[in-house]
Amino acid sequence: MAADVVGISDFFDRDRVIEVWLDQKQPDDFRIEVIKHLVECGQASDVKFFEAIHPDWPEALKAAAKEAAFTLKMKNAPSSTLEDPENIPNHLSDSAGIALFAKLESFSTAALNNCLALTNAEVRYRCLHELILRRAITIDTAKTFMKDSNVKTRFEALIEAERLGLIVSEDEAKKVIIKSEPKRSGLLSSSSNPTPEEERWWNAYRHQKLCMHAEADLINSLKPDSLHSWETELALYDAYFRTHSAELRANLADGFKGALENKFEAHTKTFSNLGLDHFSTSKNLLSFIGTGLVSDGLTILCRHGSNADLPLVRKCVDSFEPYSSIELLRFLAKFGEWEDIERVVKIVGKTDPRYYGLFSNNDDNYDLAAKIVCKLATRRTIDLFNSSISPYIMTKILKFISNRDFLSLTDEHLLKMFSNESDNLRRMVALKCVQHLPKTRLSALLERYQVNGEYRYYNVIHWLDLGVSMPSDVARTVAKRASS
Repeated sequence: MAADVVGISDFFDRDRVIEVWLDQKQPDDFRIEVIKHLVECGQASDVKFFEAIHPDWPEALKAAAKEAAFTLKMKNAPSSTLEDPENIPNHLSDSAGIALFAKLESFSTAALNNCLALTNAEVRYRCLHELILRRAITIDTAKTFMKDSNVKTRFEALIEAERLGLIVSEDEAKKVIIKSEPKRSGLLSSSSNPTPEEERWWNAYRHQKLCMHAEADLINSLKPDSLHSWETELALYDAYFRTHSAELRANLADGFKGALENKFEAHTKTFSNLGLDHFSTSKNLLSFIGTGLVSDGLTILCRHGSNADLPLVRKCVDSFEPYSSIELLRFLAKFGEWEDIERVVKIVGKTDPRYYGLFSNNDDNYDLAAKIVCKLATRRTIDLFNSSISPYIMTKILKFISNRDFLSLTDEHLLKMFSNESDNLRRMVALKCVQHLPKTRLSALLERYQVNGEYRYYNVIHWLDLGVSMPSDVARTVAKRASS
């Protein structure tokens, strides 16, 4: 008789609940949130809810459903999913694209070619870059992507097209990389006004072309009396590092001061007819030029150097305040120690004011810096959280800190961060607590937080209360999604 009893699960199994959630009677915003939840926490079989999209769904909902189907398929069989162009959505959000296309080595060449049609610029760039590394790009494909909207993609395509035999003049190359609209003033228009990103990649292109020249040709083209012309020296240091590394290290050791003074002296002799005002202005620029040269020279040293260069790199960071670069951060990640955490934090905030320096990088490097700090702070988590790192970087550190290291923090550390003025830091640490702490400790933290009048921020109470009141698996899933 018991077998004939009808239970609630017969009416509301998991699939039925999802169907109700996605019913057309539900608000569009709610259904989009359901789709996002299934992408984050769903099962492979949930793809069936998105494969037959209702024709009456609004466009935003259709796009979200197609991206969800694609994401779920990618999690289970990425290469085979990409080999069928019908599976690939026209639009892919940045977060989904970066997560799904983080490791392209396992994708087939055919799959990567299918992804070149994606509207997501970063994914398109990554796929093109991987195909170029595989030498799997034709000259026609390269020429097509020389017109791409993304300057990084145009740069890569241009270099590959030239490698494959395309002859491009300097003016033609500049038009490929610098696509900005010309300035307009009334009926007249001036020449193109490149964005900082375009200027940076144009200088990178010119540097790369210089590095292809023979060493003797570069030496013969040096301009010892030109204060503002250092491209040839930098190309020599980079392309012929073994031969010219001693000169580079010597120049870095004094912040290029001696080299600049020599050029200034030669400049005054060559252009003695220009007058005192010209030389006074040029003299005032030496410090600015020197900081840029240290930054570019340090980038080259970090690219080619070894652990033996660590003392020189530290000296340059401490004495000359170079601009941030990926190479410098990666060098400190590879060879640095606990004492270099302060340098990493200092460097990452030094944006290159030239914007178009050969090796400057205006992308947000804070995630990389936070990962490096976590690495350099191995076995010293408590010391790290006792330091005076800015709330912005500490928020990033919490994003990447290991579960073991987070659990080593005391209640006092957590309560101190709960009282920080940074809303993002308070939110991040509260979410980490919900994800990793047992309910008993969460409850004790919430009680201490509310009893002490000093600790009274709503977003902290909200998330701690959610962790205490909801089932642990649900609370952790919600917190994980919120923190991402």
